[in-house]
Amino acid sequence: MKKIFLTTMFVFCVSGVFAQELQSVNYTTNEINESQLVLSTNWITKIENNSVLIYNGNIKNESNKNVRNINLELYLVPQKLKQTAGAIKGFHVTKVPFKDVAKKSSLVGVNIENEVSEVPPAGLYDAILILTDKNGKVLTYQKVNSVVESDGSKIAVKNIPLTPDGKVMKTPDLYPSFQMDIKEDNSIALENEWKVEVDFKNFMVKVIGGDISNKTSRDLNNVVLDVFLTKDVQNQVISNFDAVHIASAELSNKIESYKKFVDTTITTNLTTIPQNGTYHILLTLSVKDENGNSVVRTKRAFLDTISF
Repeated sequence: MKKIFLTTMFVFCVSGVFAQELQSVNYTTNEINESQLVLSTNWITKIENNSVLIYNGNIKNESNKNVRNINLELYLVPQKLKQTAGAIKGFHVTKVPFKDVAKKSSLVGVNIENEVSEVPPAGLYDAILILTDKNGKVLTYQKVNSVVESDGSKIAVKNIPLTPDGKVMKTPDLYPSFQMDIKEDNSIALENEWKVEVDFKNFMVKVIGGDISNKTSRDLNNVVLDVFLTKDVQNQVISNFDAVHIASAELSNKIESYKKFVDTTITTNLTTIPQNGTYHILLTLSVKDENGNSVVRTKRAFLDTISF
């Protein structure tokens, strides 16, 4: 019933294992063009103590259909090895699954974090991201703007990407504090029972309502539901708090003045995997004010906890 607005950030931590032999991944230009999936060119690699972080990238679906069960895979490709058309030969680092990317939508700010357990042979490598379907077919690929060097025992980024003014690119803050404009005046309400289900296995979040009541004289457009994980129950949210933002979805329909949006149910991508721990869930509803800024108009804090 509602179009999903895909959101900001996805982080997946997993213990990676390099293949002991080079793997060859075959592709065709026609299949890549037909997929209409695009990996952005602005990915950045950071490596410390054999821990790899690939960040700052986007996955765009330009097709008119939802794309399901895809994988984003990272390979290190030896620079000295001559590559042939239609094949990418390299050492496999990690694979991150995505349940769904909606048509004409983007996953923005995608991040991949991986601990390296086996280092490839000494040499210089290009980092290549490959997007595949559930059968392993290559949908698109993109070279990362970094050269990786291995001495046989550890790997490191040889050239560090810089900003236009010559500064080193900053690593993203994966667990930031959030600051919000709050305007809770009971004119917009989350009514009846609400529930949030987090499916870590399939990287999905489902928000089950519950009604959204518009008690104002104005129609509400651009209504967005956001899901946060917090250490404490956020019964009082004034302006800022520490949390992990895990999902966001925009309602496709406006809510007319003095009307209700009944039995709201939205399923969207999990955008961040939190650190291990126990959390409370906070659901917020925001709309844009007259200046186009998002303002939280109401929220629902849940007493039950979720552990990861």
